[in-house]
Amino acid sequence: MYIQNGVLTEYACMPHGLGKYNSQYSEPLPQQSWIITFDMQELLGYICQKATCHFRGRNYVAWFAPDIPVRQGPWKLGGLPGLILKAHDTDSLYTFEAVKIETGKHPITRYEYKNYKVEKREKVQKMQREFTENWHKAVGSYRIEILPNGQSERKETVSIYTPYEPLELE
Repeated sequence: MYIQNGVLTEYACMPHGLGKYNSQYSEPLPQQSWIITFDMQELLGYICQKATCHFRGRNYVAWFAPDIPVRQGPWKLGGLPGLILKAHDTDSLYTFEAVKIETGKHPITRYEYKNYKVEKREKVQKMQREFTENWHKAVGSYRIEILPNGQSERKETVSIYTPYEPLELE
């Protein structure tokens, strides 16, 4: 993920064997409508305040540090008056938590994603769902039967469903 001039570009690396479908999409930097509460919690030596929001189909709880005046957070979460040090969805499927904060000069390097096709967000998410739910079918795995004469015979395509819980539901 890369953010520049209010535009977020996400790079989606598809599962093993499906690299030809690696894609990227851009969208305006998503904004959340946070509800800030008076609950407090200490994280990494910082007093953090609680905020909640509904974003792309999930409800999130975030803890942000007002003493770190950075309006960012993990993944696509941000926009609070302080750095988000911890966030989770209310179904407890996803949790993001800072484990260390270092000060000093740290260069930021942007990785160049080559051969990533530009697609629409919806198409990338559809591919991610299809490839994750049934990777064997997506890569064309098939069952082989060994015949009595020692020869092999290609049979039906293997189909093994795997449950998929994406971060974004809408």
